[in-house]
Amino acid sequence: MDCIRKLCDAMDSTFDERVSLAELKKFVLENSEKLPFEDGVVEKMFEEAASGRGFVTHEQMTGSLTHDEVAAAVRGRH
Repeated sequence: MDCIRKLCDAMDSTFDERVSLAELKKFVLENSEKLPFEDGVVEKMFEEAASGRGFVTHEQMTGSLTHDEVAAAVRGRH
């Protein structure tokens, strides 16, 4: 979990301990040489990570990810 927390902290430009889709896209763009993702992959990863949360509104569904949500999405992949 420590490596996930460090990754989230690196992406979290607002220091609110959450990672928004905009922050994630910015991080990937700034590190595109090391993270050569195809178009649309970042959005799919974000949606997959957010898919486990309960939500009522679109804003809740697309809101920033917590460290735990990121960790759950990458569990077994790192």
